[in-house]
Amino acid sequence: MTDPPPHIINEDAAVGSHAGRTCYARTHHNGWVLVVRQVVAQREAPVMLRVWGRVDRAPDDDASCLALWERCAYPR
Repeated sequence: MTDPPPHIINEDAAVGSHAGRTCYARTHHNGWVLVVRQVVAQREAPVMLRVWGRVDRAPDDDASCLALWERCAYPR
């Protein structure tokens, strides 16, 4: 049995904003990766959708990060 994902705290959630990026990933100290996807709907403020996943390393590019977010958010 694996450890449950950590609770998201303010320090984890503060991934910052990077120009041109809609997805961010941060490796947590116990092997979990926090994946944050930014969604913007027209004139509304951005919404940050957060999921945890267990992967070997956090992705470096936006496309790989979005694919990881999808896989973690909707596991089979």
